[in-house]
Amino acid sequence: MSESRTPFSGHTSFYASSESSLWPKILIGLALAAAAGIAAGLWWWLK
Repeated sequence: MSESRTPFSGHTSFYASSESSLWPKILIGLALAAAAGIAAGLWWWLK
């Protein structure tokens, strides 16, 4: 998505590197939030 947004890859290399290093943290955070929500839902349902 964000790759076709900027035609000047050399000029936006800083933003690209910052985004690429930020995406894993966002994905991990979403995965943890989803796992916590599922665990809480199962605990509440089985309780």
